[in-house]
Amino acid sequence: LVNLLLKNLVIIILIGILCALLGLGYSIMRVKPVYTASKSVMIRTTLSADNSASALSDQARLSKIYLGTISNIIRGDEIIESADKIYKEQNEIPETAKKKYVNSGSVGMIYSSESLIFKLTYTDTSADLASLKLDAFISAVSSKVGVFVQAKNVYIIETQKESDITETKFYSKYTVLGLFAGVAISTLVVFLIYFLDNTVKRKDEMEAITGVSVVAYIQKEVDKPKKAKNKK
Repeated sequence: LVNLLLKNLVIIILIGILCALLGLGYSIMRVKPVYTASKSVMIRTTLSADNSASALSDQARLSKIYLGTISNIIRGDEIIESADKIYKEQNEIPETAKKKYVNSGSVGMIYSSESLIFKLTYTDTSADLASLKLDAFISAVSSKVGVFVQAKNVYIIETQKESDITETKFYSKYTVLGLFAGVAISTLVVFLIYFLDNTVKRKDEMEAITGVSVVAYIQKEVDKPKKAKNKK
């Protein structure tokens, strides 16, 4: 089988490259890029009016504990429904509209347990839409976070005015998928042709079929280019 693959290696590679180009063309023509809007925000917990170093340290420690809770609730129905309502109000969309504009699968959070500053994100097919829905999402988180952590003194503060926009294209993904599909399909076709071919290819196959030892066989003659005769 290894020899079979090596014999057809060039064909397999060419088909793989062709399918990779088809995958690239498909991603360029049919697959739209997505845009992720992100904003840095900070969580703040106020325990008392005491601004001593120990009090501030306790507040920071408690805020870090709340971070884990926030990461678990941001995709909850109450947060998403609130964000959807805020988005409709900001864009003058009737509340009776059945379409859901803010989706739980599009929101995200990037944070470190060592920092009180983290990022909230929203992904959409348009940079402007991603930014607008992110703003609505942040407002919803800010208004609901105190309810979920069961504390009235927890605040979400935006630390940047404009959203950062990241564009994601899928050229590499579909190119690699096309390459693997081409190599897999061409390899499968090579194996199928080999196993479905019932012609006798070797003398040991002939001996196994007939039960008689092969004394001699004629090797297939390969045409050689004729040498030009030297004229005297």
